[in-house]
Amino acid sequence: MAPAGQESEALSWHDGVLTVLDQTRLPFEERRIELRGAAEAVDAIRRLAVRGAPLLGIVAGYALALEAERGTA
Repeated sequence: MAPAGQESEALSWHDGVLTVLDQTRLPFEERRIELRGAAEAVDAIRRLAVRGAPLLGIVAGYALALEAERGTA
């Protein structure tokens, strides 16, 4: 968990990989998962590793972008 007064990054994009904060581990552990495509994003959403309307929309958008980049969308 981030120290008091410091923010933690909920998601990041680097080299075609979306990294998101695994919300199933909060508040006791701050762990991230890497999503490399739509199937992994759907799985993360279904098991509630990704929660909250804004983050759900962002992750879904990035997943579509990953698939479009590969030519599978």
